[in-house]
Amino acid sequence: LQELDIGGNNLRTLPETFYKLTNLKLLNIGKGMLSTQEVNKIKQRLPSCKIIEQVREIRSVNIGLPHRYSLAWN
Repeated sequence: LQELDIGGNNLRTLPETFYKLTNLKLLNIGKGMLSTQEVNKIKQRLPSCKIIEQVREIRSVNIGLPHRYSLAWN
């Protein structure tokens, strides 16, 4: 597992088994409830993992496609 999105969950802490994900490269915690202490623990124990702490804004553009289609990018 290299990418994980736990944003939007009401997690305050992570189980010890989470830290066995040593191949994790990207962790999205979004607007989660993780404490600063827990985020610092992730940074210490999984130093090669990039942590995203904010929800990415998705923009769409109308290019004349039928309503059910949209184009989004970050």
